[in-house]
Amino acid sequence: MPLIEEIQEDDKVEDMTCSLAEEKGIGSSPASEASVLADVSNKVQVVAAPISSDAKEKGKAVDVEKPKQEYFRLTKQFLKDHCKKMKLYTTPRLNDVLYLHYKGIYEIESLEEYTGLKCLWLESNGIKVIRNLENQTLLRCLYLHQNLIGRIENLEALQQLDTLNVSNNLIKRIENLSCLPVLHSLQISHNKLKTKDDIAHLIECPELSVVDLSHNKLNDPEVIDVFASMAHLRVLNLMGNSVIKKIKNYRKTLTVKCKELQYLDDRPVFPKDRACAEAWATGGPEAEKAERELWISKERKQISDSVNAMLKIRNQAEANRHNERLLAEHLAAGGDASGAPEVDPDSVDWLTGTATRLDNGETVQTEEGKQLEQLEYNAEGTTLKEPVKPLNEVTFEDLQIKPTEVQPPAESIYGNRKKNERTDTENFIDQIVKDCVASSPAEQSTTGKVLITELPDYEIQEISSTVADPGDMYADLPELEEIDEPLVEQTSIVEQERKSFTGINLIEEIPDDKEEDSMASLANMNSIVDTQLLENLITCDKKVGEVPAPNEFEELD
Repeated sequence: MPLIEEIQEDDKVEDMTCSLAEEKGIGSSPASEASVLADVSNKVQVVAAPISSDAKEKGKAVDVEKPKQEYFRLTKQFLKDHCKKMKLYTTPRLNDVLYLHYKGIYEIESLEEYTGLKCLWLESNGIKVIRNLENQTLLRCLYLHQNLIGRIENLEALQQLDTLNVSNNLIKRIENLSCLPVLHSLQISHNKLKTKDDIAHLIECPELSVVDLSHNKLNDPEVIDVFASMAHLRVLNLMGNSVIKKIKNYRKTLTVKCKELQYLDDRPVFPKDRACAEAWATGGPEAEKAERELWISKERKQISDSVNAMLKIRNQAEANRHNERLLAEHLAAGGDASGAPEVDPDSVDWLTGTATRLDNGETVQTEEGKQLEQLEYNAEGTTLKEPVKPLNEVTFEDLQIKPTEVQPPAESIYGNRKKNERTDTENFIDQIVKDCVASSPAEQSTTGKVLITELPDYEIQEISSTVADPGDMYADLPELEEIDEPLVEQTSIVEQERKSFTGINLIEEIPDDKEEDSMASLANMNSIVDTQLLENLITCDKKVGEVPAPNEFEELD
């Protein structure tokens, strides 16, 4: 609509009338003036705007509020442009599918020329009422989910409709679907269905086989009777409804009630499940257990039969290979093809390549089988020590595990190293003893080394008796009362000084020059200790006993 405004100055109108009169060449007669004023009123629509008292005083005009923009509407021109954009036919009747989802549509309209549609997408719009679909008589699939639809209606013209999706709407009752004779799939999840009466209309849909009622508000256990009355119900989804918790043995009950049910909620209903459910309905848990064991035995038998059939085919193929090889050998020996030997197909072992001849019962084996046995039983390539027995000749003793020789552990990288190596200290002491002790009197006389001999038995007894007496060991020790007092005072002073100084303070107080002097003194001390150790060792050897003269060795012996 054009903007509404007030023209306050009359001079503007007069100027406009004069200009129009000059253009038309009309004079100043009353009739001519009337015609000019009529043209001015047609071209310029002057509407007096409501003016408040304050505005009147100020002499200002007030603009009227602009009206709200209307919602998006389907038009024929928009549909043609949309088909061109989607690379569809610009001729409406040639299109069999039309995508109008997410367009902000509030009403279905302008579809009269689209008579050939078979699939119509109107998902995620603002549609409140289903209407204006009378010309879509060939429609098979209609998608109206995620809208604002509150009632199912106006679908009588869609006699070929097979799939209807009205999920995520505001529907409170299922109705007006009995007019669709070939409707097979109904998706009506996320709505406001509550009781048995709200879904009772499903019984009137004879061909309906797929029903999705998930995430509604169904809480009446009697809804099972509705599903039991549907003759062709094969797929049912009730997930997200509180009625599931109110039905005892929900899955078994629905399986027994709905004879044609093949898929319930999120998983299929297998023939085994149906047989066990029907056994449970007739005989309780014990009958269900027996039926389940029967099905398990049937499945095992079926698997074993299939495996045996496959083995039979494989054995027959292996027997044909043996027969061809025997025929070639028989012809090479000058025999007739009709008298060629054959093998028994039941005796063929395809793994080892062995078979039994029908004429003489001899066991034959293929070259591949021999190579396989050679690789399997002896990896080094030598011949087998014992022939392989047939399966029917194997005894219990053959199955016993024979003891094998224990292999010694592999020698490590440190195997060549000596286990008990002598240390450097021991070698040093041995060298000192070798240099200081003589091994014979002749060596003693020539080198001046100490000769150490064995002690007599009576001297060993005297030494052991003196060591064994514990009283003599503590005889020379002073008693506690005989300790001098200055020693106690000295130790106490040392302890006080030790407590008063920390390790950090001591380290900080030692200067560099003193540290060098202390290191030098420590090295000198070590050298002194080493020399004293050698001297003590030599003196100890000399003090062991007086060295007897050479003529005294004979007396000792």
